[in-house]
Amino acid sequence: MQHLTDYLSTLALINMRIGFFTDSYLPRLDGIAVSVESFRSALEREGHEVYVFCPTRPEPFKEPTKRIYRFKSVSMGMYEGYRQTLPYLPRHMKYIKNLDLDIIHVHTPTQIGSLGIYAAKKFNIPLATTCHSDFSLAEDYKWLKIVFGLTTVLTSLATKNNMSVKQIAKMLQPKLSLKKWDKKVVSQMIKHYYSLFDLIITPSQKIQNDLKRYKIKTEVLPTGIPGVIKRTSTQKAARAQFGIDTKVFVYVSTSRPVKEKRIDFIIKAFGQIKNTPNAMLAIAGDGPEIPKLKELCDELNLYDQVRFFGQLPHADIFKLLQACDVLVHSSIRETQGLVLNEAAVIGLPVLLIDEDINPIFIDDKSCLRAKNSVPDFAKKMQILAHSPDLRKKLASSARQNSRKYTEPIQAKKLLDFYAELLSS
Repeated sequence: MQHLTDYLSTLALINMRIGFFTDSYLPRLDGIAVSVESFRSALEREGHEVYVFCPTRPEPFKEPTKRIYRFKSVSMGMYEGYRQTLPYLPRHMKYIKNLDLDIIHVHTPTQIGSLGIYAAKKFNIPLATTCHSDFSLAEDYKWLKIVFGLTTVLTSLATKNNMSVKQIAKMLQPKLSLKKWDKKVVSQMIKHYYSLFDLIITPSQKIQNDLKRYKIKTEVLPTGIPGVIKRTSTQKAARAQFGIDTKVFVYVSTSRPVKEKRIDFIIKAFGQIKNTPNAMLAIAGDGPEIPKLKELCDELNLYDQVRFFGQLPHADIFKLLQACDVLVHSSIRETQGLVLNEAAVIGLPVLLIDEDINPIFIDDKSCLRAKNSVPDFAKKMQILAHSPDLRKKLASSARQNSRKYTEPIQAKKLLDFYAELLSS
């Protein structure tokens, strides 16, 4: 057994050529894009070559490496920030083939992800994926069911998998109505899709538990925490930068303002404690929900106590966290909650709802967990405001836990998974 372990460890050190296929990448800053870039940069620091296949973006952006391959794209429309990249051409396949990749790692189940699956099967390349999806998102975005259904069809046809066209048609045809789509159909699609992969990674225990329900074997690997996250100034100096009074107690949300992050939930909870002296809620980011959130603040007479900071550079996000007292996070559709990592490293206590999304955060030890109700969330917000010792304990424990999940540590774990896959 020791000989096998030594062999796998040695194999992991060989210079590999790895292809990341993702429909979301920089300069977009959602969880998938950040995770892809985190592992890309960490793997390259270990001496490997990582090629990222992703859409073009409308924003000006300097690529971090020459190994970024952009597909021409247009706005997808259905979901903020995502891009349409079909169709693909023979020259794309020729380029992929000539790279002689050792591993193809798919990060999204849609267009570019499907291309990665096709390329892996066509060129006989070991195929890995990370499930960045909380499948309950389909409850918020009904069209995701159709997208996943079409993905199932495309990957089945492209890979000549054991599910025939007739079987796919039989599975989908009676259920194309969004209202009639049931759990059995979704289950069939999920099982079929993940049967295509040689290695399946989930970024959290929560997503692993989700896939266990479908009898899908996975490995858990959270995204590594980059060294650029660090406390660089005092709270007083950070507040001066953002014009925040030193006597105000500040809650902050740095999640993207999209529906599933439920920032409206936070505002409603804050509305129940608005009479707490010197309380303020800071909201960073820009997205389709901002107009609705501002209207909600008006309805609850909160506009003087809620500040919208808009889209900030990543470095300023860290500064804003240093200016605040508690990070509040109410999403229940997370896969790993990367914004929580930033709070942990900065030394900011966290209030959240979702369970098993991040190993750094343990209820009443390194975070405070609330029930999925506005009154309970508001109650926990008040507890943290009036408990400086508790805030200090939670922040200290989270910071200590975060040291176990740095980018180099997580990249080496990924290399171990790759090594085992290549040796099997």
